[in-house]
Amino acid sequence: MTELQELRCYRRDLHRIPELDFDLPQTIAYIEGVLAPLACEVTHPCPSCVCAFFDAGAGATRATAIRADMDALPIEEATGADFASTHPGKMHACGHDGHMAMALAAATFVDRTIREQPGAIKRNVLFVFQPAEEIFEGSHDMIEAGVLKNSDVDAAMMIH
Repeated sequence: MTELQELRCYRRDLHRIPELDFDLPQTIAYIEGVLAPLACEVTHPCPSCVCAFFDAGAGATRATAIRADMDALPIEEATGADFASTHPGKMHACGHDGHMAMALAAATFVDRTIREQPGAIKRNVLFVFQPAEEIFEGSHDMIEAGVLKNSDVDAAMMIH
């Protein structure tokens, strides 16, 4: 499977299983399944939050965080797409399925680069999969849990 096919697969799989707020069991299981074979430390520092820390080695002391939202919206999907929501009344209508897909693809890239080209990545990388963005609560829980501080993050990126 090419990287583009993998990315498309992630996005469509996640689009099919939209979940709301902090109630994200299928989404979390999917993300954990993609991260499981990668050389990262997966943690759950707050409710429904998934973090994956990649140690770049070779003296990397600081980290860059890459954040993706996980929650969907309470909207009935009527797209007719073959990968449409399987959860009535819920839909990834805001792009969070794409955000997660891009972060998962980036995580597989970071993993492969660290393994195949030691020293090529100079900073540790923390992937943060945030719940409850649509209700403005998930980020608060992450900050309170020290997600960025605990990994020495001094730079962060996100999409929205």
